[in-house]
Amino acid sequence: MQDDAQYFETVIIGTGFSGLLAAIRLKKEKTDDFVLLERESDIGGTWQNNSYPGAEVDVPTGLYSFSFVPFKFKKRYAPQSELLDYTNFITDKFEIRSNTRTNQTVTTITYNEREALWHVEVESGERYIARFIIDTSGVLANPKTPHISGAEYFQGNLFHTAQWDHNVPYKGKAVGVIGSGCSATQVVPAIANQVKKLTVFM
Repeated sequence: MQDDAQYFETVIIGTGFSGLLAAIRLKKEKTDDFVLLERESDIGGTWQNNSYPGAEVDVPTGLYSFSFVPFKFKKRYAPQSELLDYTNFITDKFEIRSNTRTNQTVTTITYNEREALWHVEVESGERYIARFIIDTSGVLANPKTPHISGAEYFQGNLFHTAQWDHNVPYKGKAVGVIGSGCSATQVVPAIANQVKKLTVFM
């Protein structure tokens, strides 16, 4: 084994709902020998990243929550802030925070057949070794920004909804939204009455 690597029976990648559920199940099996690796600075997965105006769940909240962890949601379709609150509620209720390491972007996972162990490397240099890997890194946490010729010359602010820059004021500005999917159907109505001009490209 590598001397500088930290050993855990199980490494869970991601702290969205799937990662938290995996941790809860392990705790119910009376094991605490696991670690959750989160690439962001805090837990929450998709609901940590997607904080754009109007962000909310697009199915009834009851279908998006754990049946065994009731929570007093205020809306049938909960906004991002409530879902993040629920994530934190779950984390604290099951004491998962102490098992979590943030700012841990996994770059390499290698299986050593001789050792029958997984070797995990993260961007910041830490190394982990585990018998089991549970990968709960969801696709919705990875924004897909298409290549648009000439975008590098755009002089205004440019960002993906999943990386919303809350330091950029949009009230009274001319705003363009590229795309008309789920995120657009939420953010467009949320900002339409506040901007000077809104153009949706689809």
